[in-house]
Amino acid sequence: MGAKPVLAINATRVGHPERAIYHLVNYEHWRLDDAGYPQRSGPSPSPPPYSPGAASFLYAIGYMAVGWDGSEGHVSGFPKDGSWVDKYEGVLKAL
Repeated sequence: MGAKPVLAINATRVGHPERAIYHLVNYEHWRLDDAGYPQRSGPSPSPPPYSPGAASFLYAIGYMAVGWDGSEGHVSGFPKDGSWVDKYEGVLKAL
């Protein structure tokens, strides 16, 4: 995943949810299928194994959903144009 999750977190912090989504899903190596599952690109795409890179991806998604320690109220890092509905349960704010 590289720096993409960090860029998504930064975009969330400065109030640019569309840019946060862009940083997470708009590049060739990590594609999402119609159901939202990651798959590798290439002649035989398959789901990638879990790796530390996937952990940073999941951390960024949680960060975007509930905010961070010190953020006020419900902070959504997802676009508010109706294209995303963020639902979460039991996720704590990031440190």
